[in-house]
Amino acid sequence: MGELYGLACPFYRPDAPGTEYELPTGQWEQYGAEPLYERFAPTAFDRVLRLRRNVRCDLLHNGEIRIGYTEDGVVRLWVDEVGLWYAADLSRCTGAHQLRELIASRSLRGASVRFIPREYRVFTEGGRRILEHTEVHLEAFSPVSSPAYTATTVGVRGGHPFEPIEGEQL
Repeated sequence: MGELYGLACPFYRPDAPGTEYELPTGQWEQYGAEPLYERFAPTAFDRVLRLRRNVRCDLLHNGEIRIGYTEDGVVRLWVDEVGLWYAADLSRCTGAHQLRELIASRSLRGASVRFIPREYRVFTEGGRRILEHTEVHLEAFSPVSSPAYTATTVGVRGGHPFEPIEGEQL
């Protein structure tokens, strides 16, 4: 069947494009009207992983195609110096063919995380205002067509991309 995998959220690196995101004006109004750049610190997901919180993976954050949960063992998450990585077993995903086709056609180009900020800091660096998440409560992540963080990735490994899934037809 194969496995969905990729980088769900990069940690900020000044030498790596796509590891920070300019937030839409007004999203964090308490910090003024100037642009605010969002980043994730290497500690951002430590608590979620340490406490083994249940995290959901679905397509495009809309829940129509549910890929799985960490709690049921379908989804695995881990961090390294680059960021938060994921892998999801597609053998129990009813929309696996559609997902593979979207990835193969480059309709899905990365990933997005849904989270609640727990701890963060706001500071100025090089004349820019930075919002750096140091701890978040991760609720979900999704393969998406237009990721905010362009350094994220999505792919399928193992299994033929158009191998029939029992009960489905191409």
